[in-house]
Amino acid sequence: MKKYIKVFALVFLTVITTMASASEKSTELENKLKSVSNLLDRSALSKQVLDSHSDAAVQYYRFAKSLYDEAVDAYNAGNFQKTNALIKKSRAALVDAVEFANLKGAKVKKRSKNHYESLRKSANALMEAMERIGDEKGKHDELAFMLKGLAQKLAETDKLFFQGQYDSAITGLGKVLKIIKVEIANMRTGDTLTRSLKFANAHEEYDYEVDRNDTHMMLLEMYISQADDNFSLSMKDGIKTAKELRKDAEQLADAHKYKDAINIMEKSTIEIISLIRSTGTFIP
Repeated sequence: MKKYIKVFALVFLTVITTMASASEKSTELENKLKSVSNLLDRSALSKQVLDSHSDAAVQYYRFAKSLYDEAVDAYNAGNFQKTNALIKKSRAALVDAVEFANLKGAKVKKRSKNHYESLRKSANALMEAMERIGDEKGKHDELAFMLKGLAQKLAETDKLFFQGQYDSAITGLGKVLKIIKVEIANMRTGDTLTRSLKFANAHEEYDYEVDRNDTHMMLLEMYISQADDNFSLSMKDGIKTAKELRKDAEQLADAHKYKDAINIMEKSTIEIISLIRSTGTFIP
């Protein structure tokens, strides 16, 4: 009997110790989250970044905020390890934002130039992967038009880059990279991607829907660019509707009403898909 009591006591103490450790970890992470929140929203550093008029600095600041939001979601889900990792990444992104805000003249250009060149290498690798996966899936011909359109978009960002408009080039290249990544995911997982993917939260699903909307709008723009004026004019009302729906979705997302925003963004994408189909092109 004494043996069982000792075992029970040992288990009880272990549970109590584990609970105390988890509680301490929770308190520690709460303090870290508050610290990052203050840095992002109320510190002199954040003001310095936002007042710097540097697009790159502001982009890194927004990235830091998005990582912080993910950290809060992970904390609320009880995933403390992920929370801690995201807090570190958010702080690092904010440091990058401050560095960009403080860089002047030639230093800004050099840093931005290197950043663009690094992203451009990623784009080339992803384009090659996209073409390879298309061949594996037997969709080479279907993919040819999109690859041509993406190549045109990349040429536009390259032109901005060679003109020294690094911030604009980086922004444009970032959009193209998102589109390529979404299309690769679509090819790998099938046309029911949005129904089969498991998202960590509604915010993450909304971001995916934004990328999907961007992808289809880019496709539509490519078709319109090769059509005559009458055909382009016939698309006017549909495009207006799609853009208005997207604007409504973005306003809902700004208010953190992500589920409603997802539904409206999907309606915008459906409208765009309908316009693409009216060109005689099949699209799932």
